[in-house]
Order: sequence, then structure tokens, then C-alpha cells
Amino acid sequence: MGVSCLGRVPKKYLNSDYLGCSYFHRERHELLEKMKRANKAVSEILGTILLLMIAVSCFTVLYYFVLSAPAPTPGPIVEISGTIDENHIILMHRGGETLSLDTEIFMTIGGNTESMTVGDFLDNESKEDGVWGLGEKVVYPVVFDFDYLNYPQADIMVVDVESNSAVLIGIVDLNPVCDLSIEMTVDNQFPKKDEYVVFTITATNNGDINASGVEIEFILPEELIHYSNTTTQGIYNNDTGSWDVGNLTPGQSVVLKIKALVGDTGSSEPTQLALVLDGSSSINKSDWILQIEGLAKAIEDKDTFPHDDRVELTVIQFGGGHWYRPAPGYAQVEIGPIIINETNVATVKDDINSIGQMGMYTPTACGILLAADAIVASPNNPSNGGTLERQVIMLVTDGNPNRCCDNDGDHQSDSCGSETAKTSAEAARNYLISTLGMTADDQDEFNAIAIGESVPHAPWLKENIVWPEPGYYAPPFIIDIPTRGWLRNVTTWEEFADSIDESFGIIFGKIIVSVEITSTALTDPKKVNDIATVIIVPQ
Repeated sequence: MGVSCLGRVPKKYLNSDYLGCSYFHRERHELLEKMKRANKAVSEILGTILLLMIAVSCFTVLYYFVLSAPAPTPGPIVEISGTIDENHIILMHRGGETLSLDTEIFMTIGGNTESMTVGDFLDNESKEDGVWGLGEKVVYPVVFDFDYLNYPQADIMVVDVESNSAVLIGIVDLNPVCDLSIEMTVDNQFPKKDEYVVFTITATNNGDINASGVEIEFILPEELIHYSNTTTQGIYNNDTGSWDVGNLTPGQSVVLKIKALVGDTGSSEPTQLALVLDGSSSINKSDWILQIEGLAKAIEDKDTFPHDDRVELTVIQFGGGHWYRPAPGYAQVEIGPIIINETNVATVKDDINSIGQMGMYTPTACGILLAADAIVASPNNPSNGGTLERQVIMLVTDGNPNRCCDNDGDHQSDSCGSETAKTSAEAARNYLISTLGMTADDQDEFNAIAIGESVPHAPWLKENIVWPEPGYYAPPFIIDIPTRGWLRNVTTWEEFADSIDESFGIIFGKIIVSVEITSTALTDPKKVNDIATVIIVPQ
């Protein structure tokens, strides 16, 4: 049976039906395969040519863009610094090219962004030439009406409008400055025990910005018992003594009133006390008796003079000499040093009453020098391992010094004029302060009582003898910052007994009450008025 071939077959393939068709189709298949390979090669060549044409086209466009598009104007070369001073951000032109008054400033403060121009905040003189140049300052006041605890920095950008480029991008740490002050008064400085006293504490914002996070500490001493308190703002915790005021607007004042009961006294620091008495002949015999009797009575009074081993007493008298033959005045220890307690106070009182008057000259310097040497030699002085850290000197005199005293250890006077005698007394006082290492922090003090004829010389005593200097006239008795010594004028010796007793109450029975601004979120440029102190003296 013959096999037919599909399609037309050339004669040369018809010798055999089977072979003719097979050869024909095989050669046809091979031809088709060659044609496919040729087409593929042509396609690859065409693809490469097309890609090359696209690339050349892109490069041509890019080349055209780079060479034909306009370039941006370069920004100016300039140096600008940013600082803050007294709540003003200051941008200073420190060199380089000048900038126009239209230069824009963007400030982000307290979470808000504000824009302005240089010309808005440049002073008139700097704007005369029409540009912002070297050394000229843009001063921008910061109004701190935001929570600057959460926004402690200002972000600043300065943009040159001509080149549309930033010439400064920076951060300034905000440091708000505001003067806060505290004042305190007491309605009765000399209350009796078991009486009430009222303290009025006033805090004021003296600045021109809001003050946030204000906290004040007022701790009652142990001698005072809290009864009640009221505030115009904030909360006072009498257990901790903390007054949480909160925020104070410019010019605002807030008030805390505390009512307290006066309890027992007795917390005074252990003290070495030296009484330096003028025994010169300018004091009448009867007045001398008034002086020593008043002194003895005051020491006997346990309500003003401690009898519990907290006070070491030394009594020194200066005077002496003879008008009819050369003989120096001098100083001598009359009582002590002795620790006063209930067991010996009666004997000390009698010994004081028996002190005889020296008379004659007034070698004040000798008395002061001896007081220094006697106190420092005492076993109760810290330099010898003692525990009496506080030193108090009280000078009682009715006149000017009229004899010098060299610091040679004999405590005998040297002849000199009255003005030189004052200088000698001042040198002795300086020696005493240095020798005893007296400091205001330890409540050390040098006080004086001026009697009768010495009153005209009180300014010299106040300015040059009492310590810390300059002193102040008392009463009223005050405590300053730093603490100052006091001078009390007494017209007659009859008044001396009451004044010395009150003086002991001030020295040993006074209750120091302080209040202080302890915390705020800003910087206070006047720390001196962040604390206030008053004293009360229970009677």
C-alpha cells in the first residue's frame, strides 16, 4: 500500500514512498531550524541597536539638561553666633558677607515657630546702612509663657532671601532668669512661753517672666509648735515644712501665714562666753555696784542664762594704774573659766558680787587680749579637744580706751594717746577673732553694751569693735545675712541690769526662724533675697 506525502514533494524524493517522504520532511525541518536561528540572531542585533539608540537619546537629554538648565545662586559666606542673655536671644553677625534687612529668622520656642526679619529686631543705628553687618546684634526677647521644663531649647534658622539658603541652623539652650524674693515678719518678737506668734511669709516675683516650679521651705524650730497655717496660693505641709507655691506671674506676691505656740527653749549651741568689764575710775563706785549686781542677777536667771552645762563663763576686768607714779593699767580674770550649772550658779553669783573695782585707766585692748588667751587656753575650747564650738564676747564700757596694750602676753598697758588706744583695741579684737577662729556660721559674735559717757563713742564701737562688722544698734535685735554683731546703748547703770538680762536672752534663748526659696525652674540672679530670717526671744 502506497504512503502519500503531505504537500508537494520533489521527484527526486519519490523513488520510495517511505524514504521519499522521510527525506523530504527531514530536510524541510533542518531548513526551518536554520531560518529560526537566523531570525533570532537578527532579533538580538536589532534589540542591541534599539537599546543603544535609547541610551544615546537619554544621554543627549541629560546633557542638554545639565548644560541648559540655570544653576542656583550660591549662598553668602557669613558667621553668626547665637546666645541667650537675660531672657533675650542674641544673634550676632561675627564676620563674612553682609545680609539684607529682609533676611528671615525662624525661631521654634516652646513648641511654636515664629518668623521675623532681621530688620524687625535690629536697633536703629545698625539699620542705617541698610544691611546686617559685622558686630551688629539681633536681640529677640523671649516671653516664657510656656512650660520651659519641657521645652528647654530654642531652634533657630536664619535664611538669606536672595539666595534662598540657610546661613544658620542651630540650637540655643534657654536659661530663664527671674528674681524671686522672700520676706518674713513675726507679730511678736518677745513672746512669753505658751503664747502664740504668727509668722507672715511673702514670696514675690520681681521679674518680667513667669516663674514655675517655685518651692519654699519653712521649718519651725523645735521650740515652736505648729498650730495652723493659711496660704493665698499653693499647699504648705507642716510635717515637711515644704510650701509648694507653683507658678508666679510677673509682679505677683503670695503669702503664707503660720501660727505657732512658743514652747520650751534650750537648744542653744554650747558656748564659751567672756564678759569684758570696764573697771576704770570713770565709773562711780555706786555705778560699779549696780553693774556687778545686775550681772550677777542676770546669770542667776535660768530663763535667760542656761544652767545646764551649756555655757562656760569667764569674767575679765580691765583698769588699774596710779596717777601719782608710773604704773600700767592691766586686765585680770575675775571669774572662771567655769561651766555654769545649778550646782555652782549660786557660788558664781556671790563671787561676781564681790569683784572689786580697779579704777584709773581704760586699757580696753588688754581686756580683749586676755579674753582671747583665757578662752583658747580653756580645756573646753575645741583647740584643746573641748566641745564648746561657739564663742561669744561681750564688752561693757562707759568710755573711750586711753591706754594701749601690746600683744606680748602680760596683758599690761602701754602709754599712748586715746586715738592710738582705739587702734590698739581694734588690733586686739582682730587677734581675738583670729585666735579663736570665730566664724559667723558658728554664730560666734562680739557684742557690746555702751553705758552713759561711752554713748558718743558708740559709732566707733559699732563699726570697729563688734563683730561680724559692721554691727547694728539694738534693740530691735535682728539677724542679717551675713549675721552682724550688735551694740546696745544704755543711758544709766540702773538700766544695765535689765539690758544685760535681755542680752543673755538674745544670746542663749533666741529662737532663729528661717525661710528659703529652695526650688524653681529658672535661674535667680539675686540669691541674697531667697532667704529671710527673724529671731524671737521668749520672755
